[in-house]
Amino acid sequence: MIGSLNLTCLNFPDDREGSIVLLGDKGTVKIGGKSMNKMLEWEFATPHPDDALARQADYEPPTVYGFGHQEMYRRVGMTLRRGEQSEAAPDGHEGRKSVLLLDGLYRSNRTGEIVRFPAA
Repeated sequence: MIGSLNLTCLNFPDDREGSIVLLGDKGTVKIGGKSMNKMLEWEFATPHPDDALARQADYEPPTVYGFGHQEMYRRVGMTLRRGEQSEAAPDGHEGRKSVLLLDGLYRSNRTGEIVRFPAA
C-alpha cells in the first residue's frame, strides 16, 4: 500500500473541514465535515448489507471538536469500576497500534526512509 498524509492545524481564518479519504481498487470512503462527522462517500464494487448504516452515520456534535474522548473514558471507567476487562474498552495492545503508527510517521519524516507496517 502506498499512502499520502497531509496534516495542518493552521487554517485561516478558522477551523476548516478535515477529511480522511481511502481510495482502493474495490472501493472509496471519504469521511469529512468540521468534526469528521459526515460520511461523504461510501462506494464499493461489492455491496455489503451494512453499507446503508455507514452512509447514514452522520451526526451533529456540540462543537467543532466533536465529542472528544468521552465515550472512551466512559468505557474505561466502567471497566475499572467492575474490575474486569470489557470488550467495549480499549486495551494496551490496541492503544499501542496508534503509537506505532505515529512513531513510524515521525521516523519516516525524520530519516526520509520508508517505514513498513506493522512497525517493530
